Amino acid sequence: MSAQIAVLESQAAERQEAGTDKQGLLHRLEELQCGEAEYQIKIATLSEQARQKEQELRSLEHKFEEQQGAWNLRAAELVDERDAVTGQLERLQIESARGDGADAAQVQHCLLYTSPSPRDS
Repeated sequence: MSAQIAVLESQAAERQEAGTDKQGLLHRLEELQCGEAEYQIKIATLSEQARQKEQELRSLEHKFEEQQGAWNLRAAELVDERDAVTGQLERLQIESARGDGADAAQVQHCLLYTSPSPRDS
């Protein structure tokens, strides 16, 4: 009879361990489900942030394109102004050269050398 009692006690202990294991597994399942919910919330939050950043990027690209167009327009205006001033300068040089025949041969573009020479030391 004591052998039967030992077997029954052993079976009871195994059932108790199985119940404890079952409770532990159920608890772990609940933890995983909570973790999954938190994970889904994080994914949704990050997705929304990414969407907002994409909108900001598109807005900045649009502003950049507008500004670039304005810069290109201003650059074209400056080129036109430079060409007009250059034309006026050339006309004045020609008129100046025509005013005095002796000086006409001397009108030319030159480069002024301003570096110190050995004689300046």
